[in-house]
Amino acid sequence: MTDISPIRQLQLAELDALKETIRFFDDNNIIYYAIGGTLLGAVRHKGFIPWDDDIDLGLPRESYDRLLRLHEEGKCPLNIVGPSNNDDCYWYPARVESKQLKVRRYVHEEETVQNVWMDIFPLDGLPASKLSHRLYWWKLSYRRLRFNLSRLKKYEAGENKVMNLVKRVLMIFLKPEKMDKHKEYIRFDRQMKHYNFEGQPYFINGDGRYKMREIAPQAWLGTDCFFPFEDIELRCIEDYDSYLTQIYGDYMKKPENPEKYEHNIIEIIEG
Repeated sequence: MTDISPIRQLQLAELDALKETIRFFDDNNIIYYAIGGTLLGAVRHKGFIPWDDDIDLGLPRESYDRLLRLHEEGKCPLNIVGPSNNDDCYWYPARVESKQLKVRRYVHEEETVQNVWMDIFPLDGLPASKLSHRLYWWKLSYRRLRFNLSRLKKYEAGENKVMNLVKRVLMIFLKPEKMDKHKEYIRFDRQMKHYNFEGQPYFINGDGRYKMREIAPQAWLGTDCFFPFEDIELRCIEDYDSYLTQIYGDYMKKPENPEKYEHNIIEIIEG
């Protein structure tokens, strides 16, 4: 693999994990959809976005909770890690992590080693009212803030100077060191699934990076839309054009400087 770039090595490792994951999903009637950059990659590149390494799958809440339950009962061979089974996790959605491969990369200019992983996001329902969307989002944002702060071991500066200042002020007044991490997760999770997925006209990826643009009609999802993704077929959102346009705008236009989106990967480590 020495002639393959680090990012391509990581993509191939994640592809193996994806194949294992969707085999388990299909065998256990767990519904999933490619979302975010994975859907964009399937539509625009028929695989990974060349400069990106993320895999994002969205599961309707019933499928998501059943996946966690099967794992808890020892009936799922996937290595699932998240705040439901690990209070030290600083992220909300479940991750399927590799047991054999790690990636060495720079995060905030610091070198770190992490397991190779893919994200599994729950998709929750929302009613038709735009006002209910906003009220839900405001409450969710507050619960997410407390969830995120409860998992901060120390102040960590990011690239946005304004957000760094806000974070410092919040840490002074909210005192995350006194928060109960598990309780904050339970409260955030409860707000995420405030509405049942079934029977609602809209869905949301409540922990997605695109905020209220992640709210969309459930009719867009469909059931049996598959796109080529590398050497497999991947279930995708049926009305991908409406979804990707809402998220990215002109999604078929490639960025002028794609290297700025790369994730600073150094190498893949086996074992």
